[in-house]
Amino acid sequence: MANRETVKRVEGHKPGQAGAKAPLGLAPEVAEEVRGLLAATAGDLYTAYLQIKGHHWTVEGAEYRDLHLFLDEVATDLLKGVDEAAERLADLGGTPPETAAAIQEASAVEPTVDEARGRGVRARLTADRALLQGVIDNLRDRITRAFDLREHATRHLLDRLLARVEKHAGDMDAFLAPDSLTR
Repeated sequence: MANRETVKRVEGHKPGQAGAKAPLGLAPEVAEEVRGLLAATAGDLYTAYLQIKGHHWTVEGAEYRDLHLFLDEVATDLLKGVDEAAERLADLGGTPPETAAAIQEASAVEPTVDEARGRGVRARLTADRALLQGVIDNLRDRITRAFDLREHATRHLLDRLLARVEKHAGDMDAFLAPDSLTR
């Protein structure tokens, strides 16, 4: 899976512009970096949401109902995570990615669905799992950076998001176990 740069700037956001102030007593350079972490997190989660929701819409086969409901649950939780990261970003004076172009620019993960399309349920679910692993890896890096910056509220938010994404990845691993999907 191809990852882009871990932290990217939010489209239209320029350091020092109105709304880019450093609220909550953070140093301006710390607030700027944390806004980048949160924008990238929102972008990653939204990218994963779109891919997994698309799989939810097109899933078929013997385990249709279980997978359909599971993928909807995962997608719903990812979208909730986008909202949480975007609200924290706004609280820190940033502008959350609001357009498809801004989301794509902010995201450090690449969708993996194209390589699996038309190859069956197992291939699609494997692609979804690979994408979640990219999100997990990026969240771990961002948690470390937030800790280093002593921005504990953001670190705590990222910790909670990581635990949820890891749970979904583990559940996908169970679906992908050898005695499960055959195709």
